[in-house]
Amino acid sequence: LMVVGALGVLRSWRLAALLMCVIMFFDVAGMFVVPELSNPRSGQVDTRLVGFLQDNLGTNRFYTFGPISPNYGSYFGIASINVNDVPVPKIWARYISSHLDTNTFPLEFTGYVRADAEGPTAVQEFRKHIDNYAWVGVKYVVTASNPDVAALAPRGRLNLVFNDGFFDVFELKGTVPFFQAPQGHCAIRWSSWNTATVRCDRATQIVRRELFMPGWSASVNGSQAAIGEYDGLFESVSVPAGKSTLSFHYAPQHEILGLGALGLGVLALGGEGFVWWRSGRRGRLGARRDRLAAMNR
Repeated sequence: LMVVGALGVLRSWRLAALLMCVIMFFDVAGMFVVPELSNPRSGQVDTRLVGFLQDNLGTNRFYTFGPISPNYGSYFGIASINVNDVPVPKIWARYISSHLDTNTFPLEFTGYVRADAEGPTAVQEFRKHIDNYAWVGVKYVVTASNPDVAALAPRGRLNLVFNDGFFDVFELKGTVPFFQAPQGHCAIRWSSWNTATVRCDRATQIVRRELFMPGWSASVNGSQAAIGEYDGLFESVSVPAGKSTLSFHYAPQHEILGLGALGLGVLALGGEGFVWWRSGRRGRLGARRDRLAAMNR
């Protein structure tokens, strides 16, 4: 209506568009910029909870019933099993629905969203499947302060290790380590997600609790090694007897094709801009010649 009205008054698309831009500028300034002036001038972000997890989590993971929203684990560099994202790897979505919380949506594994409001709560599902949480590497459980610990887990499975008056962090007993030799006979040392040193009495299988998915590659003692699927979820590699150094690397599938497509897109956009500039330049030169020709008549 505003555009139609402006056209009726100005009788020019260009002037109408300019008027709309001016109106939109003042509308944005009034509705969004000015209210921002009421925000606090200064403040201090309380990161004690995050700092505790950063200092103590290592290569384990945490599960939260809400205090730390999903995906903020990536922002703060602390590994969370909670999810609120699209897409979610199919094997992880299946595992959530069948082994961790049967009454939630795999895309919204937040610790509180329920598929059936009348069904089991997140706390009930956690208690029921607590061994599976430990199996996927959950070391800490984050809750609001003063939860009903008896309802949350069997006695002795959770120990309070952090409380700041707002949030509690419980350590889960029985957490399975990130690198593991399920058949034993190995000493494993690691300080990062992607490298480990193992010393085994005999040839065996080493499990790495990273999702089995295309794009991962592994080497054992510098030689390329095949990555197997462990229990339908994690990665595994075979190592010989003695000392071995494991290294893992991730690169998205079809990365080269993606970079090539990006390059073609940039060239296409650049070419379109060049054609637009050339055609405009020709138009300006033609108009100038026409004016000069008119003046010389």
